[in-house]
Amino acid sequence: MNCPDVAYTDGKWIGFILNQLLLNSAKYSKEQGAYIRIFTEHIENGVRLTVKDNGIGIKPEEIERIFEKGFTGSNGRKTERSTGMGLYSCK
Repeated sequence: MNCPDVAYTDGKWIGFILNQLLLNSAKYSKEQGAYIRIFTEHIENGVRLTVKDNGIGIKPEEIERIFEKGFTGSNGRKTERSTGMGLYSCK
């Protein structure tokens, strides 16, 4: 990860957020040839962090709800490991 900009934040929270995003990427990754990439971009008043993977994805009709408390997408409902709290906590 190469981020020439500085973002001042709480180390504990950024660690929690990165952990949640990476766990989700790994949980929904393809078994063979999986990759996770992290990008940073300077934006007004901060830095945007993007996590990109080649996993199974999120259905377009569910995108707007992924940060809602307790929401689990259809892919997450196929497993007992989803609580609907991970992405909500990241926001």
